[in-house]
Amino acid sequence: MANNFLNKFIRFIGWLLFSVSLLLFIVGISIINDEEPLGTGFIITVALFAVFGFFLTRYKKVKKAENTETPKKITAEKSKQKQDEIQGEINAKERPPEKEIIETQPFENTAENDSFTENLIYHIEYVDYQGKSSNRDIQINSFSEENGELYLNAFCYLKNEMRQFRVDRIESIAIKDGDPIDYPQQFLWNKYKNTDLYKLQMALNDHADEILTLIFIARADGKLLKNEREVICRYIDILIQGIDVDLVEKMLQKTNCELSNFNGILKRAKTWNSDVKELVLNAASQIVKLQKKPDPMQLATFDKLKAVIG
Repeated sequence: MANNFLNKFIRFIGWLLFSVSLLLFIVGISIINDEEPLGTGFIITVALFAVFGFFLTRYKKVKKAENTETPKKITAEKSKQKQDEIQGEINAKERPPEKEIIETQPFENTAENDSFTENLIYHIEYVDYQGKSSNRDIQINSFSEENGELYLNAFCYLKNEMRQFRVDRIESIAIKDGDPIDYPQQFLWNKYKNTDLYKLQMALNDHADEILTLIFIARADGKLLKNEREVICRYIDILIQGIDVDLVEKMLQKTNCELSNFNGILKRAKTWNSDVKELVLNAASQIVKLQKKPDPMQLATFDKLKAVIG
């Protein structure tokens, strides 16, 4: 408040001095024109006072600019400091490994095997995505496979919560209080190959076009109903007898087929053998007939398929 009053007072003096000096300067010019002997020195002195007065009128503006710039600078520094603190807290927390989403298959391989019932506790040495190593006791709950990478979904006793571990980052593994297991990553892959999830993935890899065709027809009306999933489950059961139905259900709910993929499948469908064509058409027909009034989009898609392989 005091600084503001001082600024106003100095500016007032400046304007007063400038105005009086300007008036005297005009008078001095008149004196010089009349060739009075004191006119020249007088006008120079007045001109200096006018310049000084004008400088004082600018005083407040200079101080204001400086006063408004400093808080902005301080605010920016505090904001950057706060951002650095938040980023430091994030980096301090261990996160699951970053996964780059790249479609290597025309469907999503993200189903989990919930039938894994082994209750053993394993001790592992794990290196996270930042290269930080840690030792943990875990109990494996399930496996999952995404973009060709195998993951353990396990309860971590170190963090006391469920965590996801990428298998290729597990440096060593042993049954708790036991000797280390040779080739830990191969050991875990062999366990994975004995699960229903692995069997389902192999079936999807071998029969992706047929399964995606049925999914595309079922979703043509914008949704995938339970009875439609049951038809597709029965088709998959023909490929893998005794497969876990709940596992297939989860896979179907996560899987989509785009129009561009479907059109590509139709071109390849011409090469299917007669048995596959018959099974797919039969399953597709069941899906279309599930509703009392068949959906026009489903009918159109089924007719397109029938025209190619019927």
